[in-house]
Amino acid sequence: MPTIAIVGAGPGLGSSLGKIFGRHSYDVALVSRSKDNLATLAAGLAEHGVIAEGFAADVADPASLTAALEAATARFGRIDVLEFSPYVGLVQVFPAEVIVDNLAPAIQEILHNTLADQGIYAGVVAVNAMISDNAPDGYPAIAPDSLAQHYWDLHTQRGQAELVLPA
Repeated sequence: MPTIAIVGAGPGLGSSLGKIFGRHSYDVALVSRSKDNLATLAAGLAEHGVIAEGFAADVADPASLTAALEAATARFGRIDVLEFSPYVGLVQVFPAEVIVDNLAPAIQEILHNTLADQGIYAGVVAVNAMISDNAPDGYPAIAPDSLAQHYWDLHTQRGQAELVLPA
């Protein structure tokens, strides 16, 4: 089976990604700091028939992250999809300051085009909203399950280097 490694896995987007990729016969390697949270996430995915296992790592420590990904590779055979979205805290950015140039689209496009020649797809999902099923009134939000579907579509269609949401 193919495998997705979700770095920064949590109960919102990480869980939703695990469910949608798991429904398409992917094994799921969950990477996060907390072993307890990983066990809870893996058990929740198992309830949906998804084969998942957690690998603890501090993404700020390259050796720790490398060890977790190596352990996931040893467990599942290889990693076919790498999703990297660790939560680093909420950073306030005023809407007038959020422009496409801030997202480094040139780098994303170069990475996308360069790796395509090697059969590797690289895509970026830029989310300019709270990822939540119940955001406070007045805040732009996208539900984790809806966002996970966008990731799946981007992965399977492989047509663009960047997807900005909400559109």
